[in-house]
Amino acid sequence: MGRPNLPLVCPSCRTLNPADITSCGTCAQPLAAPLASASFPERGAASAGAPLLDRRAEETFVGRERETALLRAGLDDARSGRGRVLLVTGEPGIGKTRIINELAMHARQHGVQVLPGRCYEGEGAPPFWPWVQIVRAYMTDRDLASLRTEMGPGAADIAPVFPEVRERLTDLPIPSGLGSEQARFRFFDSFTIFLKNVAQRQPLMLILDDLHWADTPSLLLLQFVVREIGSSRLLVVGTYRDLAFGRTHPLVQALGEIVRAPGSQSLALSGLNEAEVARFIASATGQPPTEALVTSVYEVTEGNPFFLTEVVRLLLSESDQSLTPHSQPLTPFPIPQGVRAAIGHRLQGLSPECQQTLTVAAVMGREFSLDVLEVVGAEISRTPTGDRLLAVLEEAAAARIINPVLRRGRSWPN
Repeated sequence: MGRPNLPLVCPSCRTLNPADITSCGTCAQPLAAPLASASFPERGAASAGAPLLDRRAEETFVGRERETALLRAGLDDARSGRGRVLLVTGEPGIGKTRIINELAMHARQHGVQVLPGRCYEGEGAPPFWPWVQIVRAYMTDRDLASLRTEMGPGAADIAPVFPEVRERLTDLPIPSGLGSEQARFRFFDSFTIFLKNVAQRQPLMLILDDLHWADTPSLLLLQFVVREIGSSRLLVVGTYRDLAFGRTHPLVQALGEIVRAPGSQSLALSGLNEAEVARFIASATGQPPTEALVTSVYEVTEGNPFFLTEVVRLLLSESDQSLTPHSQPLTPFPIPQGVRAAIGHRLQGLSPECQQTLTVAAVMGREFSLDVLEVVGAEISRTPTGDRLLAVLEEAAAARIINPVLRRGRSWPN
């Protein structure tokens, strides 16, 4: 079989290249032709197809040209000594972590040290947990002399938060506890100086993933750091879910301070468009999809990259969902288990009354009328009505489960 006419992803710089060239036009690295097959594997071949899709999906990065350009521009600013703060937001599965990982790969290729930290959703994580991970990543290959130089006299203020520091620098004095405002300020200031010292040796990119789960101390430290990095070679990148938070949520208060910092920029991700969905399917499966397949997958996933990957994985195990040009329009296919689990996780935070109401609304289809929902809900279950129903739907809208488009017309797309 000849080489398929598909764009090729450079294994080095991730740039998309035309199918008729053998070397990347950006970095000159050799390009390998994508694996191809005449159709999806037959039913029962999911065990072979799914790992292949996982590998290709991990390597496939389509769209996001504008967003990638903005992120790389921020990185270039930081590399030249103009510290930047970039916040990436969007719904679950929209690709926040993925686009940051692509930026991190690009940063490493340009001599930037990348230190990642991720906030923890559950209970029991210590204060400053994402920062603890950043320090651990930094200390894995740092010699003792360099550590002393970069932390300087502030090491004694840093060590109580990061036990690994005291394990390496055993002769540090014991400072007063972090309970007082003065002690906390000393820690914030000493830690920020340490980061700026590290960035003097080599440009530095910090990743703080899932800030919607961050503890208050971590957010307070972030606010302090971003105010002080304007003239440093330091880039701070944070991601968080675009959900409606109450005014008292720690992230809401922190964002108000962070967005006012010089060099701060927010970037909201949306779903891939239909053409990008087609490119993703082609790159992930190794063959051009039919128009019917692209339309059906786009309508089901709305371009959400996580949902898109799960749906294509499902199709790999279905022999009747073919990519051949003569295939008929797709019949409805079930929601993949991975998508079900993700949606279920999002629903867990809603009230039982809201969950019950959404169950009824889902039966009505992708769009539902508020008036009909009241009638149907009263017939088949105990769902609220009137103002209480509006309050329940407001709860679902705040969690981005539904999208209210025409409030006055009492129509609530599901």
